[in-house]
Amino acid sequence: MSVDQHRENSTPAAFAALFGNAAVDRAYAPYGLFILRVAIGIDWIVHAFLKTYRGMYTHEALLAKNGITSLLAWPTFSIELIGGFAILLGWYTRQWSAILLVFLAVVVWIKWPVGWLYSNTGGGWEYPLFWLIAQAALVWGLITDPADGSFPITPLRVLVLLGVVMVQVVVVCVWRLVTMVRRGTVFSDAAFRYVDVVIGAIVAAALVWFAVTVINAPGQRDDPGVTLIMGGVGVAILGVALIVLVLRMLLAQAVARDGEAAQLRAELDEVI
Repeated sequence: MSVDQHRENSTPAAFAALFGNAAVDRAYAPYGLFILRVAIGIDWIVHAFLKTYRGMYTHEALLAKNGITSLLAWPTFSIELIGGFAILLGWYTRQWSAILLVFLAVVVWIKWPVGWLYSNTGGGWEYPLFWLIAQAALVWGLITDPADGSFPITPLRVLVLLGVVMVQVVVVCVWRLVTMVRRGTVFSDAAFRYVDVVIGAIVAAALVWFAVTVINAPGQRDDPGVTLIMGGVGVAILGVALIVLVLRMLLAQAVARDGEAAQLRAELDEVI
């Protein structure tokens, strides 16, 4: 399968030349994806139960050591366990694999200062990065067309991917804010950066949802109530952004009061 044969295809020529060749056997490729899915699913299940085997207090300590609130210990265990079984059994494999990519990215970030080799003290990011790439390959293999390996880019797929990115951005920013609350540093200018990103991500998610509503509207002419409900959901998402904006204003007032209190304490210390 040459590059010229793919010029009319939605897949870029570089990808067609790389993946559309005789080395990729279309007949046996699904078996490879099955083996990869089973291996990744078992890996996540073992990784989750290892936390309880060592004791959840060790996982909580590891999270706290890396600036992550220990309140996420049990939620991360639950997501890893459920996601592992879902991937193993083939239940929403693409979705769970995409969600758990965020976990692997966090592990790579935590392991980055240790160095490349996994044999380093503390374990480097060699194995987590390999796991991340393998799981990303699984996601890609499951969303492509098995007939020719192409991935038709449609407006709806682009919007869904953008929506997933927005949700993950909000999760990361909330995680950082919860960590700042635990450390007692949330009343600082650094917190506004994460709050602003959360507001922007929620507004962007609302716009993406409205775009999905518009794209879906022609197919709901016989039942316009679905479009109205979807529009209402978009308005509700914007309402969440408005609530976060109000909380940001309250945070700004709290930071200002905290600064004034610190200044008064300094002046009082000078007088004493």
